[in-house]
Amino acid sequence: MKKTLCFFLTVLFLLFSAFCESDNWTCPSCGTSSSGNFCSNCGTKKPEVKNDGWTCPSCGTISNGNFCSSCGAKKPENNSDADGIAFENIPVTIHIDFDENAMFSTYAVEMYIDDTFIVKMDHGKNYDGELEVAPGEHNVLFCKAGSTKVTGTCSFEITEPSAFSCNIHANNDKVTISKVKLVASEGPTVIEVNGRTELDLTIDFRRNAAFSTYDVDLFCDDVFITTMPHGEGFHGVLLVSEGIHTLKFNEHGNSSKNGKAEFSVNGKTSFSCHIEATRNGVIISDKRLNDSDSNNLVNKSDYIKACETVQYEKVERNPENYKGKRIKVSGTVIQVIEGDSGSVTMRVSDANGDIWYITYKRADAESRILEDDRITIYGECRGTVSYTTIFGGSVTIPGINALFIDIK
Repeated sequence: MKKTLCFFLTVLFLLFSAFCESDNWTCPSCGTSSSGNFCSNCGTKKPEVKNDGWTCPSCGTISNGNFCSSCGAKKPENNSDADGIAFENIPVTIHIDFDENAMFSTYAVEMYIDDTFIVKMDHGKNYDGELEVAPGEHNVLFCKAGSTKVTGTCSFEITEPSAFSCNIHANNDKVTISKVKLVASEGPTVIEVNGRTELDLTIDFRRNAAFSTYDVDLFCDDVFITTMPHGEGFHGVLLVSEGIHTLKFNEHGNSSKNGKAEFSVNGKTSFSCHIEATRNGVIISDKRLNDSDSNNLVNKSDYIKACETVQYEKVERNPENYKGKRIKVSGTVIQVIEGDSGSVTMRVSDANGDIWYITYKRADAESRILEDDRITIYGECRGTVSYTTIFGGSVTIPGINALFIDIK
C-alpha cells in the first residue's frame, strides 16, 4: 500500500514539474529563466507569443508551420480574414433571381453568407456581385429585411473559382429558395460577330410566375447568339466592329414577339439590360452602356453615318424589304401633332412632294418642331403606316421612327 502511494505521489510530482518547466521562459534582456509574467532577475516583462496558427482547409487542424501537422496539406496563401464581404482565397460570382409578387409579401430581402451581411435586395430586384470566400462549405441565409423569423437557407461548398446562383421567392412565412446552382467559373463565353472590338454583354431575364413564360432568342446584328431559357440571363463577350449595333430579342421560334436595343460601340464597351417576356413582345429596360443609364445610347455621328437615302417609291412598293433599316429623309413639315412626354407625330413632304409619316420623341431641352420647318430625319424605317384622315378615309404611306432630327 505504501509503495503504491509513493508511486502515485512520484507521478504527480513529475507531471507538476513538467508543467512548471513548460511554463518557463527565458528573459531576452538578461537570459534568466523565469516562470511568472516578469523576469525574477531584472524585471523585464514576459514577451507576448505571437499566434501564427492557421486552420487547415482539408482537415480543420490548427497548425503553426507551412504544412498541416495532421494531414500534410500546404498552408493556404492569404488566409487572413478581411473586412466587409471579401472573405478569403477563392473568388465566387453571385447571381440571385428575385421573383416579384404583384400584391402580397412584397418585402425586401437581406442576404448573409456565414452570418456576414452581403446585400439588401429591394423586392423583385435581382442581385449580381463578386466576393472571395475560404475553401469549404458556406451557409447562405435570406431573410425578410428587419426580421429573423421569415427566412430561407441553403449552402454551397467551394474548392475553385465558381459561380453561385439561385432563385428566391418571398412568401408570408418564409423565403423559398430554388434552382440552387454552383458551377466552376470558366470565364465568359466569347462569340465573334463582325469584328474584333470587345462588347461585354449582360442580360438579366426577369422570371414570370404564370403567363408568358417563353424562352427568348438573342441576336446581335442578325447574328444568332443564344437561346435564353425563361428567367435565365446571359453573360458573354461579343467581338464586334466599332459603330452602331442592334440586339434583338425574339420569342423562341416566333419573331413576331420581339424587342430590340441599339447602342454605339467605340472601343472596349459594356452593355447591360433587363428583359421581360410579355404577350405583346419582349420589353427591354434598365439599359446601361459603360455603366451609364443615359436615355440615348447611340452616338449621333455614328448613327448619321449608318443612315442611307432611299427612294420613296421603292419603300411604298416593297415596305417589308426596308422595315428596320436606318434611313434619312429631308423635307418640309406640313403637320405636327404633339403628344405627352415629348412625343411628336408629323407628316413631312420631301423634295419630290411625297409624304412621310414620322414619329419622334423630343428631349426636354430640345426645340419644338413647327409646321413649315425644313428638317432632316435620321431613323428606322417602319415600312408603311396606315392612318385615318379627318374625313374618315384611310391612308397608307412610308413611315419612320426618328432617332435624330436636324432643323435647318
